[in-house]
Amino acid sequence: MEPSELLARHGVAPVVLEPAPAPPARRATLDRVAALPPRACSACGAMSVTARAVSLAGAGPRWVDLCRDRALAVRRPFRGPVTLAGLAADLRAAAQEAGIARLAFYSSFEAAAVGRQRTGPAMTAPVPPVTEPDTSARTCPSDQIGPCATCQRPTHKYGSGARSPLCEYCDAQAVAAWGKPLRAS
Repeated sequence: MEPSELLARHGVAPVVLEPAPAPPARRATLDRVAALPPRACSACGAMSVTARAVSLAGAGPRWVDLCRDRALAVRRPFRGPVTLAGLAADLRAAAQEAGIARLAFYSSFEAAAVGRQRTGPAMTAPVPPVTEPDTSARTCPSDQIGPCATCQRPTHKYGSGARSPLCEYCDAQAVAAWGKPLRAS
């Protein structure tokens, strides 16, 4: 429901509402909500918890102060996809825009495992250039960062939490070639 419809249902004439700047600054709206004593709801008279400037026909922009229940009543409805097929279509479009080659959806973990065995990995992302640090290097102290033993990419190589002298990309290739027993941890 729109604020103008809510006001009409409660019989509130737009001309009795305070004029608002068009458009109001966020600071003005926050000051209005935080003012003491609290303002009354424009529709029912209860204590207001929110305010917004609404352009009303014939009256121009006006302040509409709303209590919790009336604010929820005029909340904009969700306009995104409401079905799983619609959501999947949106995700596929976003993946394609991001440059991800293929995106697969499965009904369960078991189906995903079977699908991956049959068709390969569901998502493939390009490996960033070696000038980009490994994700582990972004979360550790700078004195624990060192070059990957294979590609020289900056990685978390020393100290507590360091897993391998390899970056995550070279490590994944080594695990694929030699298996998980390669890892000491």
